[in-house]
Amino acid sequence: MINIESQYNTSLSKLNDIENYIRQQILVKKISNTLMHCEKIEELNKITKDLNNAHIHYNAIIISLYGIFENYLDETAKAYIESLRGYSKDLCFIGKSFENNYYNKFGEYLSSPQRYTVPMQSRNDVINRISKNIEGKEDLLYEFALRHSGNMTGLKVVDFLNNLDMQVTFKIICDCAEMKDQFTPEELIALERKGHDKALQKLDSLVEARNNVAHGVADQIISMDFILHQYIPFIKSLIQAINAIFQKRYVLKLIQHGAYKNLGKIYIVYNNNIACIVDFNYDINVSDIIVCKKGDIIKKANIVSLQVNNVNYEIINFKCDVGIMLDQKIDKDYELYVLLKKKKIKRKRRITKIRLVNKFVANIIAVNYNAFGKYVL
Repeated sequence: MINIESQYNTSLSKLNDIENYIRQQILVKKISNTLMHCEKIEELNKITKDLNNAHIHYNAIIISLYGIFENYLDETAKAYIESLRGYSKDLCFIGKSFENNYYNKFGEYLSSPQRYTVPMQSRNDVINRISKNIEGKEDLLYEFALRHSGNMTGLKVVDFLNNLDMQVTFKIICDCAEMKDQFTPEELIALERKGHDKALQKLDSLVEARNNVAHGVADQIISMDFILHQYIPFIKSLIQAINAIFQKRYVLKLIQHGAYKNLGKIYIVYNNNIACIVDFNYDINVSDIIVCKKGDIIKKANIVSLQVNNVNYEIINFKCDVGIMLDQKIDKDYELYVLLKKKKIKRKRRITKIRLVNKFVANIIAVNYNAFGKYVL
């Protein structure tokens, strides 16, 4: 998941840049006000005119702030898909909702190709690519896989994530530890009582502000102070929460499809971090990262030490009763997993694969193009 972490870190870095820029603006304005009686005040005002005259900088900040968030979603989703396809090219491995959405977008393309921009691809090229995708080959057309209309409000974000089979709701996002600081206790109570669909209103208002700027409507300029102390922390927390959702879903997918090895049942736990496993029979070393799973709780832990009969080992590759010390607290109800050496997950043969394409698309393919004739029988 290196690419997902990279997108996450890059986005937070860009948000920090905007935050620092706003702080500089505010500082320069304070200096200007402090030096009002300076002999060279006219010269100072001329230097700081652009900073004190908000429109151009306000527009740039609002557009950049929203752009960072939307770009984070697009690039992280792409990195997530590419990481999973490193294990299996089967689109259903990502999720049935993703697979259905991908082929539905292809159907829209066949009906109205002018609505899609597919660089360096003719219609026949697109059809052949989709044919290869059905067979579990070729790279995806991300113009279909991640297509959305922009203006990523809270509702659209939830839909976008669920098209990737994230199985999220507004409540799941709000319940992420990364989002807790964004709501007062009173707001959390109100959300529980009235529903969580309004929980991402700050994102919705940022989208509205961005649209106003894009259309030249700037009657209601949001203060730099509000952007600094409300918008930026909220977008940071939202990105952190979405990153946690991607990471968790990725691990669950790999566990579900056998890419992680279950280390066996924990017999007893000492000091909340030493798991004792009886009849352990797997290769493991101190540098491995362990995934600890209990119900919906997923967390990663580093191995601090491995011990057999009070003797420390760097590597264990024989059958034994082992004590595994972790840097995370666990209990007996946790399951411990280690990632197997990366290998392709065997593709499940599904004779009626084309059934996942809606009938309209299947008919167009069969009648007009015959590109998938061998599938439509």
